[in-house]
Amino acid sequence: MFFNLPEEIELHALMCFIRMGGMMSVDVAERMLPKLARAAHLTVSENEEDWRGYGGRPLWIAAAPSSLLVFEFSASVEKQLDFEIESQNAEGEWLKFFGPMATGLRRFRKQRMSGQGGSLSGI
Repeated sequence: MFFNLPEEIELHALMCFIRMGGMMSVDVAERMLPKLARAAHLTVSENEEDWRGYGGRPLWIAAAPSSLLVFEFSASVEKQLDFEIESQNAEGEWLKFFGPMATGLRRFRKQRMSGQGGSLSGI
């Protein structure tokens, strides 16, 4: 079934296949690797501007030195690590929310920090 999938695989399914490949025997993982690598390059953005929104990131595909695709994405993983460190706020937090809820949560946090209370209604 895996080998009959199209070249482009949806991100969340791809992440599952990568985890599955990591649990397979070396022979099976080696057979899966070319298809996983092609799909990952079609699905994951290596562009820093794209990481400000929701979408595939190198660290989602190669989260550890033992990850199947770590060698495919080693340079972009390093670049993303730098991006993540630089995007921390003064408290060392990441405020990575996506879509309409993000605006409401940021407004709530800003109101709370300024002593205006803040309400989660309408988010």
